Amino acid sequence: LLVGYENGTQHILFNITKGQRVALARRFTADCRKLGITIHGTFILGLPGETKETIEETIRFAQEINPHTIQVSLAAPYPGTHLYKQALDEGWLHEDEAQHLVNDRGVQLSPLSYPHLSHTEIYDSVETFYKRFYFRASKIAEITGEMIRSPTVMKRRLREGVEFFRFLRQR
Repeated sequence: LLVGYENGTQHILFNITKGQRVALARRFTADCRKLGITIHGTFILGLPGETKETIEETIRFAQEINPHTIQVSLAAPYPGTHLYKQALDEGWLHEDEAQHLVNDRGVQLSPLSYPHLSHTEIYDSVETFYKRFYFRASKIAEITGEMIRSPTVMKRRLREGVEFFRFLRQR
């Protein structure tokens, strides 16, 4: 399953009117694991109310629930969305920056900047999130075990690994 956790901090989920509870996400993920359902979890950093502490809390949440794989994105204030209007009204985004959601290589950028958290800190936290999630002994053992059991998985994981290190190098 592809599961949009978005964030591991309850008040951030309230801020974006996600209608999700962190405790329910924990239970759902545990139930899926018991049933043998594999989860690809998606997370978004830089949402309204984000701080260094909430980023840390979300990273710890992801490690705790331990979905099979993850994707970490940056909050993207697309013109016409509530986030776009809110970001302009609050001064988190300047209209001339709105078109800068990706760079010329297609890598997502962080155009939002809060008084207590800069766009650079938000952007850099994506790499930190990936490293802290995937570079854990338990996750490395899990991935290695899958690769040993299946040549198809090994081929896919090696390709993904190359893509991952290219991503890190491009940043």
